[in-house]
Amino acid sequence: MKKLLAILLVFCSLQTFSQYKKYYEEGVQHLDDGNYLAALQSFQKAYKIDSTNGNINFQIGYCYLKHPSSKHLAEEYLERATKQASKKYDASNALEKHAPLQSYLWLGEAYHLDYKFEEAEKMLKIYEEKADVSHKDKEEYQEVERLRRINKTAREQYANPAKIKTENLGDSINSEFPDFSPVL
Repeated sequence: MKKLLAILLVFCSLQTFSQYKKYYEEGVQHLDDGNYLAALQSFQKAYKIDSTNGNINFQIGYCYLKHPSSKHLAEEYLERATKQASKKYDASNALEKHAPLQSYLWLGEAYHLDYKFEEAEKMLKIYEEKADVSHKDKEEYQEVERLRRINKTAREQYANPAKIKTENLGDSINSEFPDFSPVL
């Protein structure tokens, strides 16, 4: 009886493992195609199987950062991912448990989008230190500096908002609808 139970347990574990791998690989393929919403759905299925995996938390957080209206949800997943971030991250391994060091970089961006400018700056600094970003890796260094400048400007603008008055310019410009913020 114990032997049968052990065999059944191993079979269930293997099936769960193969489902996880399938969902993860689907998500990676969607990411490669630039389809962040489909990738998010696949990664969420893998997350239901293993929510403690730093890599899957990173992938979901990254997808939320690319989401048109749910960027604020990235923070939660990227915070979990940073707890398992490692230099030894292997992007080619579907079973990778660690998250990449870029978790800090993207968490900084998520904090920035949620108006948490000091936390964003801290994450950029941690990323620079842990990933050893320097002038040698020009592209990576420029990205960190770009995010740092954006964060600084946003902090200044947020602290000193411009006084703006919205005014209807008449029927030749405005309609009876609230079209003061049109989308083209």
